[in-house]
Amino acid sequence: MRKYLWLIMAALPFQAAAEAEDPIARPCYMCTPEEMHERARNLGPGEHYVYGNGALLGFRVTGGNGQLVAEQFTPAAWIRTQYTELMRIYHQNRGEFVDTWTSLTLNPPGSPHVRSDTILWAHHVAGVHPDHLQAREYVRRVLTNATRFNYLKADKEHGRVLRFEAQLDGRMPLIARIHTGYTYLGFKEFFFDYDNKRWEYLESGDMYNRMQDRPENFLSADGGPRSFRYPYSYHELQPYFVQRAEFAGVKVIGQLPVRSDVMFNCSRVGTQTECRIN
Repeated sequence: MRKYLWLIMAALPFQAAAEAEDPIARPCYMCTPEEMHERARNLGPGEHYVYGNGALLGFRVTGGNGQLVAEQFTPAAWIRTQYTELMRIYHQNRGEFVDTWTSLTLNPPGSPHVRSDTILWAHHVAGVHPDHLQAREYVRRVLTNATRFNYLKADKEHGRVLRFEAQLDGRMPLIARIHTGYTYLGFKEFFFDYDNKRWEYLESGDMYNRMQDRPENFLSADGGPRSFRYPYSYHELQPYFVQRAEFAGVKVIGQLPVRSDVMFNCSRVGTQTECRIN
């Protein structure tokens, strides 16, 4: 699809292609009105969007030979809508836009024929799970059709989405953090891919640990030993860890206790990754 999109864009006149580009919101922290004008002038000729003090302003910069003039204008309604909605969910501690869903219940792949797996949770979207692509697609379709994200479709003409300057290098992503309503089942996070205008899987975790998306995730980042603690208070999570290890080709040594906390101590032994139950 992306290949065809680029072919279509290449066939358009240059100006038409440029007009369909996503607008960029440039920050101007604690700026006076004149400083916001100056910020726009420093961006050079063209239309620019500058935000600060809770407002997003548009500027048309014209002129040349060092004599640039920034004329302020009101951004289009769809741009204002997207700016307002994104700022509403800005998570300052994370430095990201995070829309948190307190409860979303979906059936996992294979349901209702899968035993005991009645809710799609972090385990099912983990990369080592054989059905993770289908499970992620279920979540993606919900996000794509969710009315709470209708503001991302506000530009009816070109389908553009307002980007913040920091997002150009991967910072400040728009994230949907999804819970099932059962705390111990953890979360699933998807981020909005601005280039492709679609939701993509980011990461997930249960109440105690992040999910393993690759066999290497059972070890530390440097390949050294790693431990995973699963208390008995939510003992249901213990056999799921064993299952993920088996999916990943990781050998589990020992038997799960009947009523006890568990520590899975994982390490590399020769060419095999092993997790011992302690």
